[in-house]
Amino acid sequence: MPMKIRGTIGLIGVIILVIVGVSFVVHNHSDNQSREDRQAHQTTNRKGKRATQKTIVIYFSETGTTKQAAQKIGQQLGVKTVALKPKQAYSKEYTKMASTAKAQVDRNQHPELAKLNVDLSQYQTIWLGFPTWFHRPPMLINSFFDDVQLKNKTIIPFTTSASSNISESMPYLKKMIKNKQITLHKGLTANDDQAIDKFVKQNK
Repeated sequence: MPMKIRGTIGLIGVIILVIVGVSFVVHNHSDNQSREDRQAHQTTNRKGKRATQKTIVIYFSETGTTKQAAQKIGQQLGVKTVALKPKQAYSKEYTKMASTAKAQVDRNQHPELAKLNVDLSQYQTIWLGFPTWFHRPPMLINSFFDDVQLKNKTIIPFTTSASSNISESMPYLKKMIKNKQITLHKGLTANDDQAIDKFVKQNK
């Protein structure tokens, strides 16, 4: 083979090797970068998941008003909301429901809770919602503090009521948590979106 042709072929070979080598380096760097990006994304997701798991919204609602407030708070915080229910449901008829609720207050009866389908051990802060009945929390809230392990947790109470403020419920809540090593945060009267928005922003 003529010397000139061999030299040309050799030069082409060198160029091909250089191109292959550069491609390998770029591809390897891209793989490493992608792997690092995925790991960073997964770490962020894990951190975000851990952050949201520290807070939960638990609420008791019979007419749906407190449920709406709870869902609003849950959406703003980006956390889970769970309904608190009595094992024996209240009557759907308002007068009968009110009569039962009043009798529970008068007799200091703590109705049995339905199973709460959530593991609260992973949560540090609980936003606890309820309607104000007879100027105080429903007796089901007493049952919640009786039966659920809440040691070292922070409770942020919120209530819905046509006429009562959360301040009426706070003395009862303070009695419920006495000697239980629970932190009771200042509460919210969650009757409108503006009040909810302001309170959530201040207490995230």
